Amino acid sequence: MSGAVPLDPLAGSAAAIASCLQRLAHDPDNSDVITSLGAILQAAGDDEKALACFDRALQLAPDSPDAHWGRAKAWLRAGRLREGFAELEWRPHARPWQDALAGVARWDGSPLAGTLLAVAEGSVGDTLQFVRYLAGVKPYVRKLVLLCQAGLGRLLAGCSEIDQLVEYERDTLARVAGDAYIPLMSLPHLLGTSLATIPQSVAYLVPPYQSVDAWATRFAGHARKLKIGLTWAAYNGTQRDPVRSVPLKHFEALTREPHLKLYSLQKGRSLAELVASGLSSRIENLAPALPDFAETAAAIANLDLVVSVDSAVTHLAGALGVKVWTLLPFSADWRWLTGREDSPWYPSMRLIRQPAPGDWAGVARTVAEALCRRRC
Repeated sequence: MSGAVPLDPLAGSAAAIASCLQRLAHDPDNSDVITSLGAILQAAGDDEKALACFDRALQLAPDSPDAHWGRAKAWLRAGRLREGFAELEWRPHARPWQDALAGVARWDGSPLAGTLLAVAEGSVGDTLQFVRYLAGVKPYVRKLVLLCQAGLGRLLAGCSEIDQLVEYERDTLARVAGDAYIPLMSLPHLLGTSLATIPQSVAYLVPPYQSVDAWATRFAGHARKLKIGLTWAAYNGTQRDPVRSVPLKHFEALTREPHLKLYSLQKGRSLAELVASGLSSRIENLAPALPDFAETAAAIANLDLVVSVDSAVTHLAGALGVKVWTLLPFSADWRWLTGREDSPWYPSMRLIRQPAPGDWAGVARTVAEALCRRRC
């Protein structure tokens, strides 16, 4: 590979790296293999060497979306947000709403005397993180319509800047009219976001007041305890994401602390782990009472702390301004940057990172030690 980067073996990635290097020895200018090598290095947390691979791949194939996407994540994780969000525009754009918006102009940020369709994309966590930008968009448009994922409508209906909400499906999108559209994750680039200009509000989402009051009544019996919401499993689409998920057994020590009351905010198939672990009598399962994100938000608003893996729940707690400890793998997602215990996106958030790849036990010890110091 011309301009190759010297590589050290990386735990868990050595075989994949060796395979790429072997292929490059016979085909040194194969941009796809160079990009794959960069992705492997990036997943292992070596952004410097990964970035060199992406740069080289783009010299050979300037229009490679995978190489641009890899470089975007590397720059964003390094805190180079202006460059990273510009590069993020190369992300895949195949979305459920794409066909429905054919023929609608993409908004360029100029004043619009009509209807702007802001379209959520990616995961629910992405939507909860980037919906903050709509407050800055509203002054430039006459009407602002947000197309969002199912389950978010009742929560986001509390955002005063949103004039209309559509929980999108193909049949509903066919009936939405607009003069221009903008993907929600394109707003940081359009508005020139840097670390210093991230729109920050301690609480930019507000759950329904009636639901908040109802949860206050439900939790009243544990007023003297530290009430903690727990989410241990993350999902990538519909599949459990093993890299971001913590085995529930690591939290067993917390369930023995008499000053703590633990509530499970977990939903989906990972709830089976609560029963299998034998902890269901010590961690109260709230899932049956959480039909949507508005109700989850109302419950979280009554908690003292949320402890969660990188999932929609951690974004929700941060957007509500509730104290949240986010548990991160050694090589975390780009939005959490590197080497920080705080997040510029959420003032109420603390980041707790794996000290070594796969070391969730170390993360759980940090959580347990911190909570033991906060005895009531």
